[in-house]
Amino acid sequence: IQAPDANGLLQITGNSVVTSGDTYTLSIDAATRQTRKLSITTTFNGDPVIATATFKTLASGLTHLEFAEVDVAAKAMKLQLQNFNYNANN
Repeated sequence: IQAPDANGLLQITGNSVVTSGDTYTLSIDAATRQTRKLSITTTFNGDPVIATATFKTLASGLTHLEFAEVDVAAKAMKLQLQNFNYNANN
């Protein structure tokens, strides 16, 4: 775990979390403890895979996935998910 950066983000990094050589990095707002970003580098069937995700916190305090991307360059595949204009159904 590194000290918070200039933006107040605390970065937690793990290596070889699921498979040997992969990396998992989680960025958390140090003041609110809310998740801001997730990055994963790993392999699948021998091909490098990079996954990233960003999160947004609503006024209610709920933190949700805002944008995610999974890139498998060797297969020319990219998956993107975007969750915008989130509305809580109360």
